[in-house]
Amino acid sequence: MAALAALVMAPAPVDARVWTVGPLGADFPLIKPAIAASAPHDVIRVARGVYREDLVIPHSLLVIAEEGAVLFGTGRGTVIDITGPDCEIRGLTIDGTGTGASNQMDAAIRVMSNGNRIIGNRIRRAFYGIVLAGASWNVVERNEIFGLASEPFGRRGDGIYVYRARNNRIAHNLISGMRDAIYLQYAPGGVVEHNILEESRYGLHDMFSDGTRIAGNAFRTSSVGANLMNSRGLILEDNEFARNRGIAAVGLALKECDRSDIRGNRFVANGRGLQLDGASGNHF
Repeated sequence: MAALAALVMAPAPVDARVWTVGPLGADFPLIKPAIAASAPHDVIRVARGVYREDLVIPHSLLVIAEEGAVLFGTGRGTVIDITGPDCEIRGLTIDGTGTGASNQMDAAIRVMSNGNRIIGNRIRRAFYGIVLAGASWNVVERNEIFGLASEPFGRRGDGIYVYRARNNRIAHNLISGMRDAIYLQYAPGGVVEHNILEESRYGLHDMFSDGTRIAGNAFRTSSVGANLMNSRGLILEDNEFARNRGIAAVGLALKECDRSDIRGNRFVANGRGLQLDGASGNHF
């Protein structure tokens, strides 16, 4: 985690060029040509305004948006694909994604590289919010993610989906109206802390993700607050599981999760507070 903190605090190289995107006086009217003109470690500053485009970021880049900068996707897939490492997307509003019509994980932001930072963005009307696919040592922090709440769960994606990726930090996010607010699959060593996760099927879905630290989160008003499966050595502390209600609702469910430490949590007005299924050697 010390190495990750150093990565987050590292300044841009002194020779980085700053490109501006916006109305009259800016270098470019859209973000895509600014990315095409940029070199690794450059900075793109996006002015207040509305932009309709899908983006691919192939190298290290810092994209900083002013308040009121809104990126509308074309509606045909993922809005921002990050394939280069050490990128940062900060302060952007992303509205609309594809809806998975081609059986793809259409996302507001999809990350396929290491060491990136997705910070302080607002994502709305998203099929998937943020996807980390084979991407490790990333930070996803202080984002607001709102899904397709009017659709049934089968037509929604996940707020943050982490697949085959290690040591990612997910913190201080607000996620609502998704299938699973956060879904960790084959994602060991992650940190999930101080998030508000609500109005979804599962607030947190964790499968085959050993050593995850889950602390200080609020799991509210979902079918299951946190459904943790087939994982070992989890740490769950100081979370709130509240008002997860329904026929099969439960605040916290552990299925075949072993040797975990569960302490200091608060259970309030759930259909059931705690459910254990084939879970052994845990300490409460």
